[in-house]
Amino acid sequence: MAKTLTTADLDKLRGLSMGELRSMWKRLFGEDCRSRNKDYLQRRIAFRLQEKEFGGLSERAKKRLDELLADFEVHVRRPLPPLGGGLIARDPRLPPVGTVLVREFRGAHHHVAVLADGFDYQGERFTSLSEVARKITGTRWNGFGFFNLLTSKERAA
Repeated sequence: MAKTLTTADLDKLRGLSMGELRSMWKRLFGEDCRSRNKDYLQRRIAFRLQEKEFGGLSERAKKRLDELLADFEVHVRRPLPPLGGGLIARDPRLPPVGTVLVREFRGAHHHVAVLADGFDYQGERFTSLSEVARKITGTRWNGFGFFNLLTSKERAA
C-alpha cells in the first residue's frame, strides 16, 4: 500500500529554507525554480511528492483538460529579457530611477525612492514594491496596486 504524506512530512517542508526548497524543486521537477514564494514552493513540492507516490492524473483526465483548455484563450506573461550578468530587466511599469513614490496610508504619508536595483523606504532597502507595501501595512499587497502603478488593463482584470 502506498504511503501518504503525513502532517509531520508537511511540517518538515515548512521548516526548510528557501535554498533547501529550491534544491528540492530542482530534484523533483528537473529544472531551476523561478519562484521566490515560499508558500507556493511548499505546496507545489508537497503536491509533486504525492503525485510521484500515487501517480499523476489519468490519461482520460488529461485528455479532458486539454479539451476544456482548447476553448479558453490563455495569456502567459513572458519573462522579462535578461540583461548582462543574468539580471532581469526592469519592469516597464516602474517609474524612472530617482522617482519618489508617495502613498498616504492610515493618516501618514509614506515616501519610497525608486532605485536602480530596488527601493528605499525609511533607510531600508527592498527588492520589490510588495515588500514595501507589506512593511507599511503589515499585510500582503500587490505593490503596484498599493502605489497605484497598475495599468488600466490590470486594474480592469
